[in-house]
Parts: sequence; structure tokens; C-alpha cells
Amino acid sequence: TVEPRIAQIVEFTKLFLDKIYSSAKDAPFGLKFLCKKIFEYGAERYKNASKSEHYSLVGGLVFLRFFNPTISTCDTGSVKLVNISLNMVQKRNLTMISKVLQNLSNGINFGSKENYMVPMNNFLTSELPRIQQYFAQVCETSNIADRLEADEINSISKKSTSIEISYNEICLIHSLCVENLPTMNLEATDSLA
Repeated sequence: TVEPRIAQIVEFTKLFLDKIYSSAKDAPFGLKFLCKKIFEYGAERYKNASKSEHYSLVGGLVFLRFFNPTISTCDTGSVKLVNISLNMVQKRNLTMISKVLQNLSNGINFGSKENYMVPMNNFLTSELPRIQQYFAQVCETSNIADRLEADEINSISKKSTSIEISYNEICLIHSLCVENLPTMNLEATDSLA
């Protein structure tokens, strides 16, 4: 029967999720800032979508781009989290866990496309509140301006705003402006008009 296999996948997926959930507070500022901006963009762009649908956009970044590739290829390439080569069964198990994590982060159940995974849907449903709480935590961060130290702000604001440009570049810009003047839709008060 498939029940013992499902129970094992659930057990190991929970181990991964526990580690992921406990890491929310330690996520790098850059990642948290990206998550926050993706969530805000989703809320602004998709006004009729639910909060969990907005969080699924964050899940697309965090799980699809970071966690799942690391989990499913932990013995290869630059990741190399384990010092052994995994056998095919182990790799398949990690792929199954990654599929469960991805569907969970997207807030969708398994369907006819992956019928063999449908028994995982009860687990996905039960885990949804926890992953939503995780997304809320990784989206909770200050703005980048608040994050910069006063010295950094001063050094940025004191930088020169001038540019260096050659005479040839000035001539090229001038000729392009003259050539395209009729298509520029300038107001009568513009200095180029």
C-alpha cells in the first residue's frame, strides 16, 4: 500500500519545514526585502486575490528559487550539502519532498496531473496556516532607507551628481535631438521647442 510511503514523505517534509520555519527570523535582509516587495506588488497588482495568493508569489521566490533546488540537488554542483553521492531512491525522495514543498508554497493541492501525490493533499491543507505565518515573517522587514546607517546615507548623498561627457558625445546627442525634434511632442515652454 501507499500509506506508509505517504507517512514517510510527510514525516521528512515536516523536518524540512520545521527548519525552514525556524529560519525566518534569521533570513538575510535582502531576501526579506525582496519578499516584502513581491508581496506588496502582488497586493497592488492583484487586488481581488486573497492574501494567501499574494503569499504564493513569495513562495515562488523562496521555495522555487532557493529551498527546492538546494534540497533536490544537495549532493551535486556547488551546493554539495552532503559529502556522499545519493542513490536514485534518495534523490527521488528529495524530489518528492520538493514537490510537496512547492505545492504547499503555491497554496495548491495535487490533482490529476500527479495523481499519485493526491494523498498528500490533507497534509498540504493542514500545513497551510504555518506556511502563511512563515511568509508573513519573511515579508516583515524595514524599508531599505531605514536599514542604511547614517554614515552610508551621508556618503551616498554627498556624491557628485555630475557626469563626464566628451565633445563628440555632445555633438552626437545634439544631432539626435535635432533629427528627432518633430517626434518629441514638446510643450511650447520647453527649452528645446
